[in-house]
Amino acid sequence: MSDAERPDPRTLRIADLLGEVRVVRPERAPARPRASVVVDGGGGPVAELEKTLGDLLGQTSTDLEIVVVDDGPCEELSRLLENLLVRDDRLVRIHHDRTLGLPAVRFNLGIEAARGRWIAFLSPGARWEPTTLDSLLAAGERAGGPCLVVARTLGGGGEPGPTGSPPLPVSTLTLTFRNPVGRTGALVERSLLERHGVFDGHISLARLFDWDLWLRLAQRAPLAVLDECVGREPQDAAAGDDPARRTPAARFGFRVVTAIPRDHELTLQRWRDRRPLATEFDGYPLPAGYRRELEGTIDEWLRQHGHGDPRPDLRTPARGEHRTRPQGTTTLLLAGDSYHPALDLCFPPHPSTSPESPALLPCYEPVVQVTGESVRWSDGVVLVRTVTEPGFRLLESAQAEGRPVAYYLDDDLLNLHLLGPPWDRMGPGTERDGEIRRQIAAADAVWSTSPRITEVVAPLNPRVIPHGVAVEESALPVALRPRARRGVLRLGAFGSGYQSLEFSVIWPALLELARRLGRTFELELWGIDVAALPPLEIPVTARPYRFGYRGFLEALAAAEFDVLLCPLLDEPAPRRAKGPSKYFHAAVAGALGIFSDVAPFEELPAGRTCLKAANSPEAWLAAMAEACEMPEERFDGMRAAMLDDVRLRYSVSARADLHHAAWLATDFHARTQRRRGADGRPVIAYYGCGESEGDEVLLDAATVAEEYGIRSLVVGEERSGLPSRAARFGFPRWLRDGEGMLSLETLLSSEPVSLVHATRPIEGLESVCRRFAVPLVVGVGTEARRSLPAHGARELFQRYVDAVAATAGPEREAGNVASGDSAEPPCPATDRPVMPATAPGSEPVETLRDRVRHQLHLAGLLKPLVKARWALRRKRVLVLFDTDVVSIELYFRSVRGALEQATGREWVLRNAAEVGPYDLHTACAVFFPRALSRRCVDLMAAARRAGCLTVYDTDDNLLLIDQPISDPGNPWRRVFGEARAEIEALIRGADLVKVYSRTAIPIFERLNPRVVCVRPPRPPVEPQPAPETVGPPARIGFFGSAYKDDEFPAVATAVGQLARSGSGLSFEVVGFVPQPLALLRGLRWFPWRSRYPDFRRFLATRGWAAGLAPLRDLEFNRCKTAAKYLEYASLGIAGVYSDVPTYREAVSHGVNGLLVDHDQPAAWKEAIERLVREPGLRHGIVERAREDLLSNYSPERYAASVAELLRRA
Repeated sequence: MSDAERPDPRTLRIADLLGEVRVVRPERAPARPRASVVVDGGGGPVAELEKTLGDLLGQTSTDLEIVVVDDGPCEELSRLLENLLVRDDRLVRIHHDRTLGLPAVRFNLGIEAARGRWIAFLSPGARWEPTTLDSLLAAGERAGGPCLVVARTLGGGGEPGPTGSPPLPVSTLTLTFRNPVGRTGALVERSLLERHGVFDGHISLARLFDWDLWLRLAQRAPLAVLDECVGREPQDAAAGDDPARRTPAARFGFRVVTAIPRDHELTLQRWRDRRPLATEFDGYPLPAGYRRELEGTIDEWLRQHGHGDPRPDLRTPARGEHRTRPQGTTTLLLAGDSYHPALDLCFPPHPSTSPESPALLPCYEPVVQVTGESVRWSDGVVLVRTVTEPGFRLLESAQAEGRPVAYYLDDDLLNLHLLGPPWDRMGPGTERDGEIRRQIAAADAVWSTSPRITEVVAPLNPRVIPHGVAVEESALPVALRPRARRGVLRLGAFGSGYQSLEFSVIWPALLELARRLGRTFELELWGIDVAALPPLEIPVTARPYRFGYRGFLEALAAAEFDVLLCPLLDEPAPRRAKGPSKYFHAAVAGALGIFSDVAPFEELPAGRTCLKAANSPEAWLAAMAEACEMPEERFDGMRAAMLDDVRLRYSVSARADLHHAAWLATDFHARTQRRRGADGRPVIAYYGCGESEGDEVLLDAATVAEEYGIRSLVVGEERSGLPSRAARFGFPRWLRDGEGMLSLETLLSSEPVSLVHATRPIEGLESVCRRFAVPLVVGVGTEARRSLPAHGARELFQRYVDAVAATAGPEREAGNVASGDSAEPPCPATDRPVMPATAPGSEPVETLRDRVRHQLHLAGLLKPLVKARWALRRKRVLVLFDTDVVSIELYFRSVRGALEQATGREWVLRNAAEVGPYDLHTACAVFFPRALSRRCVDLMAAARRAGCLTVYDTDDNLLLIDQPISDPGNPWRRVFGEARAEIEALIRGADLVKVYSRTAIPIFERLNPRVVCVRPPRPPVEPQPAPETVGPPARIGFFGSAYKDDEFPAVATAVGQLARSGSGLSFEVVGFVPQPLALLRGLRWFPWRSRYPDFRRFLATRGWAAGLAPLRDLEFNRCKTAAKYLEYASLGIAGVYSDVPTYREAVSHGVNGLLVDHDQPAAWKEAIERLVREPGLRHGIVERAREDLLSNYSPERYAASVAELLRRA
């Protein structure tokens, strides 16, 4: 068959490549087994497969079927399966005649044939314990619904496998960074595969197909984590046997493919229609660089699997050979410090809608994983809320490669610190604040989702471009459900923790509404903590916030809310930067929304599609009562109008032009960077010709350009009437009556004009622009006439980019060769500098340094000399942290001088994200205080390779966070729970573990025998106040961070009794208000001061006579320091402490504090009364505690202990 007659293999479907598929199932096979285990029979040696099948047949759970799928003819495999089929009816064999080498296809064939509710996946050589299936099934049943079960496994050599060391953190957050789930430890509910699709059999995912499925499921369904080791992953012996297994594993290629919507192609009914060798996905062509690399694998696969050489018109062209660029995909690299819901909310993919309109495909990659290939294979880079130094390094490298860079903001990050902890670490003067400002200023453009953000950012970067959130049409309900379908009216609300303040404002309205309407309605809250507020007389359900955005939308649609409450305060300032996303979330829920009447919701049509209320209890009560009592016809009419409005303004298709225009405007800003005005904006001159309609559209275009960060100058003759209309728009004008060309020449010679836009061809205009090398655009465009600034903005900036590119084409052509894109035709120019490339085929020149190093290596002297050189340069101790918490201030920053004097080394405190290999080679030791990130795990391993002493420093056992925080929805449980594997890896991998309490030593010795205890340094000691001579103490206080409710029942009882007894005492709380104290009459509350020095200064002004320190005797608390003793003693406050090991180590009863039985209210009451009655006792405690601090907790003593630790280690 000739090349012309032979079909293109790239158009073949999986069904075409498979041929006939035969299923061999015994007659007495189980009809409805509880579980099906799909085994990839073609994925490894038959001997290894036999071991795996032996483990399955020996499971204690016998209600299963084993589906083995082969990969073409294999006599040895056939003999094994035939013998097993005779002996056991639970075995099913699936056979096809053609070898494909695509494991995802084999697993999908098994899923098709599987009859069980739960499905597991194994490869040859995978090993299970006898109880593995029982354990996995039990975890799935405990989840209470469809879920993905994941458990720990070991690697093929008995070492921790893909899942890492126990315990296992798996979530959308961790899965976007890496794949911690091995197939051997996974179990999936079949309904999830039916709803969201099976494995993707495309050759580009041949090695990462399981990661792709876990990501898709985690975004939509809950994960059930089984914290036990259930088996061992197989040795990947067959990885090199098939070209498909050698597919480029470049992460960016994986990111591109997984960003393309594919669920509809991967259903059980359609997955066989997938084209596994295609380089275009449903209208999204792969980026040119990745496509060329993938095509080499495809060509080899075609030859190996009997398809001969690829057709000549399909092979990869040689360097310099011309290839016509297809209408492709604009690929945007979204780089973030970590996964954020904004990635799903604000960056949906937009397919191509016409041959002239390319698709827009944003794909996310963590900024620390971005490589040169990622930048070169993308068309542009968007930094999504990056606040660390790697973001700036990426910005510089992308601009050096000629790629436009935008900085994306959907929050007022520059003022986020005003919301308090934990955002205080981004306050003015902090490293993160400086990094945000640096990246914003250096970006080609800033994408802003609200006028408030634009106002804040413009002084740093005037090139601000409008952007906006969008919702997928498929998430919106097709039809409205009846109101109160569950028999009661359901009110709902969702949000993050800081929105609890909003609900404290409207809570009185809910109390009154509950009194009026009784149990005719119920309230459900997601992620909002109202525990400290008075209880309502109606059913109230609290649920954790769903982290995966697609799963959140599905849960929202299924919640059957009738009314969605969306309160938003307008203070502090960051709240005014919010967008209207809750409006279309109300549409997804099919609910009537009630919104605060504030600036972020200003564009919502109140009274027609929603209700609005001022931020007062009275206004919210009126709005909620109106929603609850509204006639059904009006209620349904408003909801229907809201759905129509959302589809018209906020759907993905409605936002496509806005998102395309944002990218094209950024490209324009990048290309014109050398011709910006004094204010940092490019300048466009708009030349009118006296045509009324054309000039009006030209002025519209000038208005749009101003909105996209461009300075617009309107030029025209006085008699044309254009100047008067331009003045109405507020534009300046350059003109000289009757001498338009002279006016334009004057403008071009005095202003750095980037482009001239005229309504029609004018004699002499083109020559003037050519003389000044300024691009010219003529005409207003058909789309612009109809629809500026909607679709016309997209067309407008496309024309501007094309004009600038045509003017500077040769420069860009050279840039393409340098960056490795020579197989493509010359692209339009950009003014970016391009990194020089080494000439092809040139040999490296051997230098004198190379010859000397070679001779030293032959003599065996190079390695010792290198070590000695670095030893001489190791003059520093690095302290690397993920978050700048109070511990960093107490144990390192405040005592840095003493540490440097005691050790003779420079102590450097750095955020882990900002540290590179060179920093490690200049350090003798690296401390990791309270570290919990994968970045710190990698840095610790690199530090050990570099010969540094590594020390894990902690005053908490974060692995036991479940003990003090019982609420499963608590955000700290999620943060530390998801980082459990990293925390344990850091503890196990450190040369030393440094703790601050002797009771913590045996606890940490379970993970690392090298544990040392160092007495912590004291805080600064305040001047000793003059002793009181008369009068009882007036104030009793407590300070602390959140989630300490369980410490307070006994204390609350004692304090309540004292308050009711008329003792004259007042009680104050700084920071968190424990729920048992929330309703105490007369309790004074003060917010937490985010900066530690501010907190200390404020506490010193309160004049507390006694401070309370309740603490339960938990294993978690035994790892703590006596921090409150140190704080109270340094401030001259007599303390009352729980009699637990943590405080017994520092406090002697009646000497420097009072110890009481933690669970006895009478003991707390008696201790407080004793301090009130006996001023002499109180002053003696204060004085002796002060002496103890000065002698035993001095910074010098602490620094000497650390120096001794380093010396001995």
